[in-house]
Amino acid sequence: MISECIRGKEKENQWSELWYIFEPENFEKTIAEFSDEDFVEYRRLEEITCMKKFGDWYELQNK
Repeated sequence: MISECIRGKEKENQWSELWYIFEPENFEKTIAEFSDEDFVEYRRLEEITCMKKFGDWYELQNK
């Protein structure tokens, strides 16, 4: 999701200017607004999504 305005602060782990406007699914804030705990949860959810996609692909390949 894209924020309607630029939000958040510059941090040392900034990966792109887009992090001021990008709101990941399941979060109501931009990545630039994330706390350390938010990053941990984001990575956990991202891993679950990747594993689900792989599982779906694997299942289709083995029918």
